[in-house]
Amino acid sequence: MPTIEVSDEMYRRVEEFTKVVCAVLDENADAATAFGMVLERGLKTALGDIIAHQEESTLLESFHQIAARHPEVVYPYVADMVGLGADLRELRSRQTRIGFRTSSRRKP
Repeated sequence: MPTIEVSDEMYRRVEEFTKVVCAVLDENADAATAFGMVLERGLKTALGDIIAHQEESTLLESFHQIAARHPEVVYPYVADMVGLGADLRELRSRQTRIGFRTSSRRKP
């Protein structure tokens, strides 16, 4: 596994943050786990910050470009998401609805 260097201060902060990770996960965790969580969250946030300010057409074009480069990843993913959406719609249509219904008969 590759190693990275961080400042002593950053290492100390993440090492102390490990206590928070342990409390949230309700299990023991080490500094490497905490570093992994911090990096994952940081990457998601950074990418989200960039994407959030883009026009919808730019995002759609980017998606098309990713699909052209990696069709073996993108198209199965889209198929899974479309299938999941259909499954969720079917599940919701089966659920009993609680509340008032409007009657087709009107009182004069």
